[in-house]
Amino acid sequence: MNILRLGAFVLAAAAVAGCSPQEEAQPRAPRVVQVVEARTETVEQSFSQVGEIRPYHDTALSFRLNGMLATRLRLGESVREGDVLAVLDKRPAENDLRAARAELAAANAALSLATLSAERQRALFERNAAARAVVEDADANRATATARVDAATVALERAQDALSYTELRAPHEGTISAVEANQGEVVAAGQAVLRLVTENRRHAVFDVPEVFYRTTPKASVITLRLVSDPAITATGTIDEVAPLADRSTRSYRVKVAVEGNGARMPFGAPVIGTLVLSKDELVRLPASALTTSETGSAVFVVDVQTGTLHRRPVELARFDERSLYVSSGLQEGERVATTGVAKLRDGEQVRVADGGK
Repeated sequence: MNILRLGAFVLAAAAVAGCSPQEEAQPRAPRVVQVVEARTETVEQSFSQVGEIRPYHDTALSFRLNGMLATRLRLGESVREGDVLAVLDKRPAENDLRAARAELAAANAALSLATLSAERQRALFERNAAARAVVEDADANRATATARVDAATVALERAQDALSYTELRAPHEGTISAVEANQGEVVAAGQAVLRLVTENRRHAVFDVPEVFYRTTPKASVITLRLVSDPAITATGTIDEVAPLADRSTRSYRVKVAVEGNGARMPFGAPVIGTLVLSKDELVRLPASALTTSETGSAVFVVDVQTGTLHRRPVELARFDERSLYVSSGLQEGERVATTGVAKLRDGEQVRVADGGK
């Protein structure tokens, strides 16, 4: 048993004696890292919201007086400004117009007689053949007849207006989008008969949060993209902004006037509006390049001449789950390590992996 122990000891001593000092002092191979080259690019910060395409004008049209609906246009018909859309039965208005004309004729006749009588009485008074009271009475009759003529003239104008109100005309160019009454139906003044929408002009309507309501300039250009077909795009500018938030959603209604290719976006279609909030010149790096320093965020920059790592504090403008956006701290063309940064040390010697940029 002692002989076996002695043999094992001799073998172990021989193995130790076989390791040379040069082999113990051999340096470890440099760590291999992936790098990217710092390049400045224009980075946009944007906000997107889903909205709906609606007519620029959606007008409920009604008559100004009561009557029976005689004719109207059909749903979907296109009209121009001033076209007749619907007509009431004109007979009551025409009768009122004839009565007003007759009343005006009678008032003019009475005025002529009163004027002639007043002139005759004044001539007699000047020859001392008539009393002053008779002259004053004739003048009063003439003034009354003049007032009657004025009232009859106004009544005639009202009757003419009433006759014109039996025709419902288009206030602007557009398309009939809804029919609320049919021929033969008696409608009241102010009751909606038709709805008219603008065909060539559109609004994209959005409900936006308060932060964008407060900070978005009204002159901003909005990029619009149809949800059902993203290839159909258009641009628009903010046209109307609600001054009060919706009570239930606490959002603000914003209407964007659609320009350009808006005719290809049908009414009621959902649309995505994108607003570019800012454009900055930043260096974009992979999120894996981020480490920390005593002052905050940092990255490791590789000296391509010596292969030495340098921890470089940087200022981040923004970031997401995949990228960092550096606003200062890096020079154009510098190499930044992107792998294993948690294990890297400042001043460490590394080797750039084959294919590293």
